[in-house]
Amino acid sequence: MKVAMVTTTGERCGIAAYSRALVDALCALPNTDVEIVPITEGKQPTEHYVAQAERLNAPDVDVVHIQHEHSFWGGILPRTTGYWELRYLIHKPVVLTAHTTYSAAEMLRINTERRPHKWLGKKILLRNRDWVDSVEIAPFTTAITIVHTAAARNALIARDAKPGYVYIVPTGIPAPAAAPTGGRAFRERFGLDGKRAVTIFGYVAPNKGYELSLSILPSLPQDVTLVIAGGARTQQMKPYETEVRARIEAAGLAKRVVLTGYLSDGEVAEAMEAARSSWRRTRRLPARIRSRCRFPMAGRSSPPTSTASERSLRGSTALTSFAPEMRPTIERTCWICSIIRRVATSWRRTR
Repeated sequence: MKVAMVTTTGERCGIAAYSRALVDALCALPNTDVEIVPITEGKQPTEHYVAQAERLNAPDVDVVHIQHEHSFWGGILPRTTGYWELRYLIHKPVVLTAHTTYSAAEMLRINTERRPHKWLGKKILLRNRDWVDSVEIAPFTTAITIVHTAAARNALIARDAKPGYVYIVPTGIPAPAAAPTGGRAFRERFGLDGKRAVTIFGYVAPNKGYELSLSILPSLPQDVTLVIAGGARTQQMKPYETEVRARIEAAGLAKRVVLTGYLSDGEVAEAMEAARSSWRRTRRLPARIRSRCRFPMAGRSSPPTSTASERSLRGSTALTSFAPEMRPTIERTCWICSIIRRVATSWRRTR
């Protein structure tokens, strides 16, 4: 079987890394071959999609596998995406992996929009039912769709996706990358010696919960430093990274927050060794638990990545929520008791 995989490539993309691991696994199967058809990010001229479709429709291709993320084709705003230009040209069977299944309102971040004219514009856009459907459901009903969590599958089914066409395939857990200095180089580089590093991993993006973390930080002991281990993935995301830096300055937390900028895989491994705890954005906990929790958490959970799994494989604390989609990850790594003990110990030390 020949699979043509439409995906991003390069270093600064988690989905590209996911695809590389997936290709290796697929090629290990008998009689299976995979050809990467790279995505050029952003909306492209029609000629670009025609040329791509010619390769995807080639006689030797049996199935097309699309790694779908709205930003790959220009975003979600009207007339900014080139996805449908390509999709209508593909005649072979299609499997699509949905990496983002948020609602249109969530992607527009209307609930946190404080600029009146922007809020009004987003509110009007959300009344356009055809546009909302083109973002929330249409890409996922024109192909067999793979999602990574039960929550994502349920979200698509609630929007009228056919249950028989939506499959859950959890993200894999990569082998831990080597950290030759055991985190010492990272701690020295960012001035973390003698401090406890609480780390949020991943590209700087609005769904990571930095604002909440910054509001919590002043209530923690002075030797706790928040490390944002990552940077903007693209030039388009640079303004948000600048905004985060400005928030840190405005909050008077410049000496207690480290924003590293882009880190290679090896540097991330060192950061994981250096960190005592890592935070993920989480669901809002029940009040009876929240009232006893030293680390207040709120918000909607993002799809789980391999970060928590890799942290637990390293024998380190991974602070997550009780989100149902995290349960299989914890069970697969067989570290639940170790994680509970470490979280409890960290909590007692900060009291």
